[in-house]
Amino acid sequence: MANFIDNVEKLLRVKTDNQLREFILNLAYRTAEDEQEKFLTLLINQKINIQKDIKSIFNPKKALNRVIELNKNVKEYSIEAYDIGGRYQEKYDIKNDDGFCSEYYHCYSDAVRLLEQGYFYEASKAFDLLYEIIYNFNKYNDMNDYGSFYFEIFVDEGMIEIDLNKMKSLRGYSALMSPKRDDSIYSKIFEMILDSYGKATIKSIINAGSTPIPDIENVLNKWISFLRSLSNPKTDKLIAEADELLRQL
Repeated sequence: MANFIDNVEKLLRVKTDNQLREFILNLAYRTAEDEQEKFLTLLINQKINIQKDIKSIFNPKKALNRVIELNKNVKEYSIEAYDIGGRYQEKYDIKNDDGFCSEYYHCYSDAVRLLEQGYFYEASKAFDLLYEIIYNFNKYNDMNDYGSFYFEIFVDEGMIEIDLNKMKSLRGYSALMSPKRDDSIYSKIFEMILDSYGKATIKSIINAGSTPIPDIENVLNKWISFLRSLSNPKTDKLIAEADELLRQL
């Protein structure tokens, strides 16, 4: 299978410690009897301690710096893609992404791991930068040497295997979990919900992570107060959603 190791590595990056444990146990259950001794020997020789080893390998500062570097260098990537869809159909022949797709996916995977391992401030910064990278990429490629090309095309073509709706919810969740959160977060979430890159609601944001949002009742009340302070017809539905969530607490 082409790119087998690369695909395995991509999948492993986004797995939690418990998911990796379950994966190894599933492999053990499926190991033929004559291969079981070899399997145990491999575990012993590798000295696998998933909880300890994964956290020691993963460096949150290094992960965040990698996202920062991608944002700094996003205009340096040369994208060769041709619009072959004609006048009424958006279709592209992508010849070369210059390594951008794999680097973006790596940074996204690191942001997810920052969140899962409780580095909420770093995760919030990383997700903000991932969106800034999208904006910058689209700005620089609005008219490149081969015509207009946008980040979303990579997602639509399956070259960056992410769910933009999920990523938006994770961005909002990490912002609410950040220890440096202040009341400006509500304006940020409002703008986030309205932007065109994926769909999210306050409910999907709150439920995006496994750790409950601290003081959720106060968060929802402040969110409603912020929405009511705006003269925007788009807030009615958001207020109704938040009121319903409060009733469910």
